[in-house]
Amino acid sequence: MTHKIRWMPHCRDASRMVSESMDVRPPFSRRMAMWVHLIMCRYCYRFRCQILFLRKMSCIDAEDAVDAMDGQDAVLSPEARDRLKKIVEDGCGKAFDD
Repeated sequence: MTHKIRWMPHCRDASRMVSESMDVRPPFSRRMAMWVHLIMCRYCYRFRCQILFLRKMSCIDAEDAVDAMDGQDAVLSPEARDRLKKIVEDGCGKAFDD
């Protein structure tokens, strides 16, 4: 007879907890369950790393983004670059000021 560990979430639940934890801090018990799962499951751990990377890249500083484009074949017109720069400055800059 096998015993299931009831406090250990499945991958689907763990990935949902990782996504939700980006917006709202979960209760201690859910955080611990998520971390136990992440320690044991390398795929969910990779998913968490990818989510954190995407979060970081989506709110990169506008000047850094424009500087990163210099020296490359720019596909965007200067007007489009200015619009994107303004959107990044107005939106993402305020999201993570703590």
